[in-house]
Amino acid sequence: MPLQIISVGQKPPRWCELALDECLKNLQHFSKVVLTDISISSNHKSNNIPAAKKEEADAILHHIPKDAYVIALDEKGKHFSSMLLAQQLNKWLVHHSKLTFIIGGPAGLHDSCYQRANALWSLSDLTFPHRFVKIILVEQLYRAYSILNNHPYHRE
Repeated sequence: MPLQIISVGQKPPRWCELALDECLKNLQHFSKVVLTDISISSNHKSNNIPAAKKEEADAILHHIPKDAYVIALDEKGKHFSSMLLAQQLNKWLVHHSKLTFIIGGPAGLHDSCYQRANALWSLSDLTFPHRFVKIILVEQLYRAYSILNNHPYHRE
């Protein structure tokens, strides 16, 4: 089953693209991944954050299949250790035919995205630069799949 990752953001620097490509290459041994990139709303420039979040949400929601199980990345989401994430990913995969992960823009997600989300996941209590989040997400998904498949990538 392919995983879908929808993210809002600017085009990252080349070195971020290279890191993401490396992580994707590893993850695609276990699952096809479909990336959907959405541009940051121009409303951020005029400091109209509510309008920016709404515009970005409309674009995110447009790309989510109706039958997808949606996991929103959010600082208020659930925390997982690597082992617990692997267990949770396995549950998601067993019970749902389509998984979609969403990453909001610099101002976060609009309420409509939270309403559509089936789960919230926090990568960390730390704050990361936005351009790192997709890389970390893909690496953690690869790690979880590695654990589930007894691949030696993850070490306890």
